[in-house]
Amino acid sequence: GVKIMLIQNQSNITYNEVMPSGEKSLKNVKSNLVITEILSYMVSKIISCDKTSVQEGETACNTVTITNSSSTKMFNNIFKIPQLNGASFVEGSVKKMKFPCPIMTQYKDLLSLT
Repeated sequence: GVKIMLIQNQSNITYNEVMPSGEKSLKNVKSNLVITEILSYMVSKIISCDKTSVQEGETACNTVTITNSSSTKMFNNIFKIPQLNGASFVEGSVKKMKFPCPIMTQYKDLLSLT
């Protein structure tokens, strides 16, 4: 499910009231109470690799499982896997739900998951 948080907001207005006689009095008025509902997504991310170490020329396969446990759809999400020094990205190796997922080469370490 979705974690719901309620935020209450109310202002307090203080002003001087001047009567026709010139008498002044300090007044205090509260605004109406506004309650805003904020939805929090419950998303988990698991990254696993088929190898614990690699030598030059070997390929390691990372698997990422992202689970949205909330009932709210998520759109235009960006997921990034850090690339280790000396490692290179294998073009065309990104798959989403076992299907090839083309990505822009200038953002080769960013995967767009929708």
